[in-house]
Amino acid sequence: MFTQKDILTDFQRMYKEHWNYQWGHHETGCVDCSGSFVWSYDQHGKNIYNGSNRIARVYVRKVIPIAEARSKGLIVPGVAAFKVYTPDNKYYDLKDTYKPGGKYYNGDINDYHHIGLVDEDINYVLNAQGAKTGFVRSRITENWSHIGYLLAITYEGVEPVAETKMVVANLSPGTTTVNMRKDPSTSGAIIDKLKVGTVVTKSGEKGVWSNIYAQGKTGWIMSQYLSKYTDQPASLSLEQRVANLETKVAALEKR
Repeated sequence: MFTQKDILTDFQRMYKEHWNYQWGHHETGCVDCSGSFVWSYDQHGKNIYNGSNRIARVYVRKVIPIAEARSKGLIVPGVAAFKVYTPDNKYYDLKDTYKPGGKYYNGDINDYHHIGLVDEDINYVLNAQGAKTGFVRSRITENWSHIGYLLAITYEGVEPVAETKMVVANLSPGTTTVNMRKDPSTSGAIIDKLKVGTVVTKSGEKGVWSNIYAQGKTGWIMSQYLSKYTDQPASLSLEQRVANLETKVAALEKR
């Protein structure tokens, strides 16, 4: 079992020993922001991707704005914390793989450019900040904007939920979207329309329906339209294939 105490101990060690920062590294004494998670996971026989945007979309139960998390008492030691650039920020640099038509597009186009771990004192975040400062303990009010419960971690006092990454697939020929409903019923209000290839988090079932989190919303979808997530794209819709081709053409034109 990999617990919040385990990952906190690892991150507190990085801070006390003042590990160095180097982009792309996840070695003892030298990590980048997401590399610190890779290093800690590796110590406990777990795997996680070295990239804050991928972690935000694939390896946490749900990304929650800090204001909302604070109002609901959801900020606890050992949750991931994120800094975000929105599309209107001059430093916004979200890769195409997370944008519409991309392999990991889930409706969220924020750029989660930095990640850390909430400390035992939840007013602070442990993080590999940069080459000049190395591993630091910064105030959560210093532009940290979202938190997320890590899927691999067992949190004390948090009801364990069997959550599984799934992908929207198996739609009827000619159909490109499936309804996500507020309630597990064909008469339930439609709260979103999910495209083929959308990655979702499944947390439960009720009859032929699956309870999911996708594109910033929690709702229900008929289980027959979900397939196991294998870190590979599902069959893409015509719209997605066209978007991918347009991206490739644009890249070639820049050469």
